[in-house]
Amino acid sequence: MEKEEEVKVVKVVHDPRISLKQFSRYSKATEKGKENIVKGCKYPKGYIPKFYEKARKIISDTLAANSEDYGLYFDALLRQAAILRKEALAFPSDKDEYKNRICSANGLIAFIAMGKQMIPLLDKYVLNSNIANRKDAIEIEGVKVGAVADMLLFENAGASRVGLLKFNFTKAPISRLEAEYMLYVLRKFSKDKYSIDIKLKDCILIDVFSGKIFIAADDDLIEVPSKLACLDIKRRWADL
Repeated sequence: MEKEEEVKVVKVVHDPRISLKQFSRYSKATEKGKENIVKGCKYPKGYIPKFYEKARKIISDTLAANSEDYGLYFDALLRQAAILRKEALAFPSDKDEYKNRICSANGLIAFIAMGKQMIPLLDKYVLNSNIANRKDAIEIEGVKVGAVADMLLFENAGASRVGLLKFNFTKAPISRLEAEYMLYVLRKFSKDKYSIDIKLKDCILIDVFSGKIFIAADDDLIEVPSKLACLDIKRRWADL
């Protein structure tokens, strides 16, 4: 009787596609690092843990309430962090179900520590969650780049859409260059798809664990390097 063998199916993404975070890292990566980024995108693992997605959704949904009592935001986030930590105890500490909750709880606490920095933004804008649009992407030189803003920013009591906001939860602080690549893609997506020409000051990235807030820079500084990066990604994709 022949012995049955498990056949491992390798997933292949045929058309070049890269996440916003990986695209921002690509610019400063070594040659080996670039190769690994492209390989990971073309042959993705079957399961990718999303350690901070719970925190991302909780923060976006909470801020979208647009309460005038900002203390309510941070009280609610503190309660949610406690709930996540309690839920995590039901799972082994080496499992993703545990890590997803603990990491997101830590993300909420780090965001709460940014409370004073957030108040000027909360004062200026009406914030709407954009979490439902998780598959937004833009094509640059034949490469689809993820272009998901976490929140959309409005003025005039919510009548005018003027900006966007993105949260970054990586423990390692992102560089100014990485932030510029991410914000460039997000602004370009808004302009190309929705014909909304977002001003630089209204295109915002919050690096939660470092406590830094980045504002978009002039597109002229990043447009050509972004196109060249995508051409390089497309070339490497075809060679793999």
